[in-house]
Amino acid sequence: MDPSLYFALPESFDPLTSVLDFEQWIHKFKACATANEWDDNAQLRHLPPLLRGDAWILYDELAPGEKDTMPHLVTNLTKKLNVASQMQSSEELYRRVLDTGTETLLTYQNDIKRLAHRAYPDMSSDQLKPIVLTAFIRGLRGHSPALARKVELKNGKLVLVYMHMMTTVC
Repeated sequence: MDPSLYFALPESFDPLTSVLDFEQWIHKFKACATANEWDDNAQLRHLPPLLRGDAWILYDELAPGEKDTMPHLVTNLTKKLNVASQMQSSEELYRRVLDTGTETLLTYQNDIKRLAHRAYPDMSSDQLKPIVLTAFIRGLRGHSPALARKVELKNGKLVLVYMHMMTTVC
């Protein structure tokens, strides 16, 4: 293979640190595979080295017949990763607090929503709203008890703004 060739590759996938879920990451991988003109066999060779952490462990545990084609690999790894990701996201959702040194309220809010959707993928947006709001408030308590109390007590316009923010994107 010519070392001067350019390959489009997505970032490595680690379910604990990736901002994308596995299905989103696979779409990105497929876009790169198309750009690289890879057939299914080439994709099967290039995908495993991009997996990190639990994703690699779960891939390695798949039986040969579960990863012999790209459709088999994607289906089987997605199932296993969804279960693992749900548990990890649920734990992270419970522990998540606002870090004003590195993130805005909007970033924090979006991360809470992403974790809630990963933790409870079978729930509708309406069912997730109270979970997201509770996690949002809990995370504010860790940094801003006064703001959390204002949100909890539904005091003035502030809560309306946050309720609107939490319910429109959820």
